[in-house]
Amino acid sequence: AEIVEVRYQGQSAAVLRAFLGFLHALILNTWILSWVLLAAKKVTAVFFPEVADSALWIVFGVAASYTFVSALLAGFWGVVITDLVQFAMAIVGAIALAVIVWGELGGAAAIQEGVQSGAIGREILAWVPPAGDPSSGEAFWTPALAAFLVFLGVAWWASEGIDGGSTTVQRVSAARDPRQAAYAQLWYTVIHNAIRPWPWMIVAIFSLLLIPTVELRSPVAGTVLQADHEQVVIESDGGNRVVVPLIDAGEADDWQLEPRVSADQEGIEVGTLIARTDSETAYLVCLTRFLGPGLLGVVFASLLAAFMSTVDTHVNLATSFFVNDGYRRFLKPGRSDAHYVVVARVVSLVVLAIATAIAFQSDHIGNVYQVFVAFLSGVGPVYLLRWFWWRITALQEIVAIVASGSMTLLVKFGGADLRAAVAEWCGPLAAGNAPSNEALLLIAASTSVVAVAISLVVTRAPDPAAVVPFYRRVRPLGAWGPVRALAGELPRGPRFADGLIGAGGGLLFVFGLLVLLGEWLLDRSLIPAAIATIVGGIGLVWALRRPATFGESTAREEA
Repeated sequence: AEIVEVRYQGQSAAVLRAFLGFLHALILNTWILSWVLLAAKKVTAVFFPEVADSALWIVFGVAASYTFVSALLAGFWGVVITDLVQFAMAIVGAIALAVIVWGELGGAAAIQEGVQSGAIGREILAWVPPAGDPSSGEAFWTPALAAFLVFLGVAWWASEGIDGGSTTVQRVSAARDPRQAAYAQLWYTVIHNAIRPWPWMIVAIFSLLLIPTVELRSPVAGTVLQADHEQVVIESDGGNRVVVPLIDAGEADDWQLEPRVSADQEGIEVGTLIARTDSETAYLVCLTRFLGPGLLGVVFASLLAAFMSTVDTHVNLATSFFVNDGYRRFLKPGRSDAHYVVVARVVSLVVLAIATAIAFQSDHIGNVYQVFVAFLSGVGPVYLLRWFWWRITALQEIVAIVASGSMTLLVKFGGADLRAAVAEWCGPLAAGNAPSNEALLLIAASTSVVAVAISLVVTRAPDPAAVVPFYRRVRPLGAWGPVRALAGELPRGPRFADGLIGAGGGLLFVFGLLVLLGEWLLDRSLIPAAIATIVGGIGLVWALRRPATFGESTAREEA
């Protein structure tokens, strides 16, 4: 938010900074923390079933205590060190489970047998999900294909993280210089997107063989009277009570069904899903089945480490936004550092309390994540263009954020009729309850249209002279002609072509490495992925070796 104020300058920029401070501190980061807390609750409930009912309170207490000690007493340095140690623990635990499961169940040969037997769908192992066969009565747009195309073609550029986002800024700001910042971000990108997912995905694939999904559907139409972990009681429209037991309906004691309806829910039809096994606990079930007490304790500690690492990151972010971009900037400027630290400690507890309250109202991590992805799914174009086009204003950012958030809430809480209308508007890409594929498309499209209309029709072009200080300081790439003309002679900065080669090479390298590892594990051809990885790596290295990439030639010229 502070960088954005430097970009725009003036009163509207200050308003935007305050708006972003509130949004990220009390809404976005708390929402992220809510699904992190919910995940930790599920981990705790599986490992310690005797405290399942109070697991979320336990998680809140641990998170609050740890955050106070690590993030608020040790500061940014403490967060960095603990993140490093916790990442090492988490990755070792994930790899250990994947290796054990792979070895005991037969590796790639067992996966191929599962595909041939139908236990693992062929689309699961396809890099691009296949389309349906209309000639056999299937819809061409399968849910898997629709989701793949929406996330690959729309979600990444439409989201608020397109320009890195606050988490990246937090880490880049802590680096010694631009070169170290770039290498650190590259390390994170490769590990997070190309390497770390595979231990999880291996276990996920084998879980389809070990613990298949079990569903129960309502035998009658009526109203739900009771829904708990033991049974679902439905009063039929004819007045009869039907009891559907859930205990012992699953595959094993550690893989039981959970209700998908709630008490007093009306309008249940015959065939309505009323109970299902929780796929989000499948990984934990594999942990308890395959690991002995010693290693199981290490992996539980690694999960706890991953949880703590994420908690202190987002608590640090939320309190930073609130204190630095709201409280200190507008409410209480000029106070001592000690005063702001005390405020940060109080705010951290408030943030965790809000996140815990949201987690109490949720039972499925995927649903919470979908709302988050959709909430700012239309601001990406404005967020990206603000660094490449001088014409973007702070007002356009505010409008884009409000439009995207409002549209998400309308689609999410507007009722079944509105969700059906959204699916109809977006054609064949309807796949489940909004916000999902069709909702992301609608929100991204509508928000982008509003933002473009504001920029071209409603708002006046900003004064180029007001943006000159930012341009001189950053020398951004792109369409800055009127500003560049007023900035005077400046040392040459990075070239746009260098940036494109570096970005394209980086993308090709990361995706190539991701596919290469998968092809190797599944015993398939390595040549196409290996070529992509090598070509991408060459482009990436070439761009990183250009002195102007990190402003080094500029520094020499200025000296």
